Amino acid sequence: MIFSMKKGVCKKLQFFVFISFLLAAVNVEFVKADEITIYIRADGSIEGTDSIQRVGNVYMFVENIEGLIVVEKDDIVIDGSGFTLQGSGYSEEKGIYLVFRNNVTVCNVEVTGYRECILLENTTNSKIIQNKLSTYIWEDGIRLDNSSNNLISNNNITSYAELPNSQPIGMYLHQSPKNTIYSNNITGAWISLLVGNGSNDNLVYGNNITLGQTAIDLVGESNQIFENNIFGTVEAISSRVTANYGVGILLSGAVSPDYNKIYRNNLFDNKIAVQIKTASHNVFYQNNFFDNEIQVNIQEEFVNTNNTWNYNNRGNYWDDYTGTDANGDGIGDTPYIINLDNQDNYPLMEPVIIPEFPSWLIVPMFLIATLVVAAFKKRNHSLSAT
Repeated sequence: MIFSMKKGVCKKLQFFVFISFLLAAVNVEFVKADEITIYIRADGSIEGTDSIQRVGNVYMFVENIEGLIVVEKDDIVIDGSGFTLQGSGYSEEKGIYLVFRNNVTVCNVEVTGYRECILLENTTNSKIIQNKLSTYIWEDGIRLDNSSNNLISNNNITSYAELPNSQPIGMYLHQSPKNTIYSNNITGAWISLLVGNGSNDNLVYGNNITLGQTAIDLVGESNQIFENNIFGTVEAISSRVTANYGVGILLSGAVSPDYNKIYRNNLFDNKIAVQIKTASHNVFYQNNFFDNEIQVNIQEEFVNTNNTWNYNNRGNYWDDYTGTDANGDGIGDTPYIINLDNQDNYPLMEPVIIPEFPSWLIVPMFLIATLVVAAFKKRNHSLSAT
């Protein structure tokens, strides 16, 4: 009896020691997660690291770096030179932080281990190009807050939704109008591109979005243009996704996403290619719908008015369209019926050929634009001096 009691106490002590060890280990991790902050100051100086070399207005990584980079200077280029900016995990909020900045370029850096890999806040006329970003759990690859007239181009964003509650976002635009989101590869995100309230008049084209829950989610505002994108989302990384649904384009939100133009996109192999919860006056045309389980899902309990599925007598290609083309003009003789209130009056008989814009052109174009701006500034400076 006494022996069994001692044995029970011993087991409890072992359990207590085990739990204490786990808590100690977690505590050690928190200590390790203390953030190293690196500053690029307004005067051009660098604080917090010797791993960034300055040549004029170009700041180049010379090796891998750990910590947060805070940018306080305009008109500069941060070139990662292929090196990695490494965060310590979920406790580290930001990798590269631009706040109230103008004309900053971030390129050629691999960023991983942050809640937000690159954050632009109140930032304009800046470029995030040719970076490799990895996100986990609740993280954002690139986030724009109150930022406009920026170019986000040729980035590879890979999300790893490894946990049941993982909801990483590839890009998130919040109160951020008039940006260009071009030629990015986004893989595995819960939402690949989330366009929030106040983010109107963005141009989204030439992106490749795959293996996620929702490719593009419009939760508010209007007048977005989506062109030449490729969406394929049903082959999701998490079994949670395939058990529910993968959506190519989702229009929803308390603020109705209205007056968007969605054309010349490939929507393939999705659970639902287009889902509309609440949206009005949107135009869909010259899109290719093929190998989707559901082409369009319109939830009729919400208000959806005047969404049209053709423009200038050109509709979309639907791989399940069964109509004929008697006169051979490439347009079906009968409408493609979506539901009682929505139909494509000019369904295409053949898929639209969507040309790819060569990604290698972005760097020469960027250099030419930079030279033009520099020449313009130099000219203005000379005129003001006289």
